[in-house]
Amino acid sequence: LSHREGAAVARRTGVVGRLPLFAAALAAGEVAGEHVDVLARIVPHLSAEAWPEFAAAEADLVVAARRLSPEAFARQVRTLVALVDPTEAGTELEHLDAQAELRMWRGRDGSIKFSGTFGPVDGPACQRAVEDETAKLAASETTLPVDDRRPVARLRAEGTSVAARKPAQ
Repeated sequence: LSHREGAAVARRTGVVGRLPLFAAALAAGEVAGEHVDVLARIVPHLSAEAWPEFAAAEADLVVAARRLSPEAFARQVRTLVALVDPTEAGTELEHLDAQAELRMWRGRDGSIKFSGTFGPVDGPACQRAVEDETAKLAASETTLPVDDRRPVARLRAEGTSVAARKPAQ
């Protein structure tokens, strides 16, 4: 395993060691490793006072993880954390914002490449700006024959460029 993969396995192991229903669900393939990763980011930050109430909700969380995407599951877990440990809700948001990163590099072909993660505050704002520009570009192509329209991924790239050139408000 790479260092990153090894660290992820260690975090997952620590969490499923404390949440046996999740351990069983993960072993049975009923939940994804990404669901456990959500817990691995949050559980270590819970206070000792909040842990029993959080752990008592494990069965409900397993049911939720079986039916929700990891992103939707993360929102549900954060909601539960806010209920059982109100002081931790702000800390989790701060932690997620601190994890934000954007890498940029020039590819061998000369193109500029981006890969990034945005926190729950900045992420939706960036996404909204890009999606608004993408929607405008897509609307401008509705009169074109379907085969002449650009793919959404191409429109999104152009929408990002348009959004980046707009003056800050």
